[in-house]
Amino acid sequence: MVRLTHSTATINDKLYCEFAGLSTDEKPTANLLTGSIFIEVDTSKAYFFDEESESWLEAGIDHSEESSGTTTDEEPLSDTPISVNPE
Repeated sequence: MVRLTHSTATINDKLYCEFAGLSTDEKPTANLLTGSIFIEVDTSKAYFFDEESESWLEAGIDHSEESSGTTTDEEPLSDTPISVNPE
């Protein structure tokens, strides 16, 4: 069951909402503003609503059309852990 956990910012009869539900739940799409959030409580995945495509986009994934899915040949800056000592 999808639960509405927070709702605010009505613009042109559309709402910014935060939802929580299972990955198997149907995610709502009616009258939502871009940036609305859906958290899957069983997978810990977060999704953001996009009005233009009327779809939920998984957070942390590059959804741009320019993204080719290729990787870079650059090496990571360091594998050494950094410790911070407060003064």
